[in-house]
Amino acid sequence: MNRYAVLVGLGAALGLWQVIQTAPPALAARRARQGLALLLGGLLGARLGYVLLHFAYYRQHLLEAPQLWLGGLYWPGALAGALLALPVIARASGERLVVLADGLTPLLPPFTILVWLACWTAGCAYGIHTQGAWWGLPAADETGVVARRLPLQVLAALTLALMYGALELRLPPAPAILAGEKACLTLLALMTHTFLFSLLRADPTLRWLGLRADSWAALAFALPALAGWIILRLRLGKIESPPPKTEEH
Repeated sequence: MNRYAVLVGLGAALGLWQVIQTAPPALAARRARQGLALLLGGLLGARLGYVLLHFAYYRQHLLEAPQLWLGGLYWPGALAGALLALPVIARASGERLVVLADGLTPLLPPFTILVWLACWTAGCAYGIHTQGAWWGLPAADETGVVARRLPLQVLAALTLALMYGALELRLPPAPAILAGEKACLTLLALMTHTFLFSLLRADPTLRWLGLRADSWAALAFALPALAGWIILRLRLGKIESPPPKTEEH
């Protein structure tokens, strides 16, 4: 049994269940279909991102590129694919993009938490070797060698759960928040978390200016999320500010 695939599939299923549970009853079936479409976009993007990252190999083995069952997914590609799918789904349903983004945001917490746990079982995104320290946990690397390492994937999953819970408690109810604000804040928090934990990863990858490729990707996705949230807050301030008084003569 492929534990990685099982955990990722479970995360997707729980994410869809969350989307359905948080949607208005009249929109539940539509949200389920939209969530599936979003996951498909993410899956295609994840595979394309992995192929591009290892293009030197796939240039010589083009027929292996679409063979998902051989393994090889890249999270920046997954997120890019999902974000590109969002406006397509919104246009097809005639729904505002920001409303759709908020409606599908509940998919993220279960999915991302279980992806980190899936990485623990598959020997990817592992932490540094602990040299026998008591707090290290047995974890495999990409070659299957098991050693006591910083339990990065487990720590990431636990802190993600805490972060999502805190964010849910801090966000005001729907009438007091602009459409799109929940999606922007959730993505910003996720990318901040991803960037910090990428600094602790020991698995090999491409680097630029001393940072991992996935660290740069986290920053690249965090910036538009932050910009979107700032724009929404400025818009909310304009809506809430009273019009200037005019003098009567």
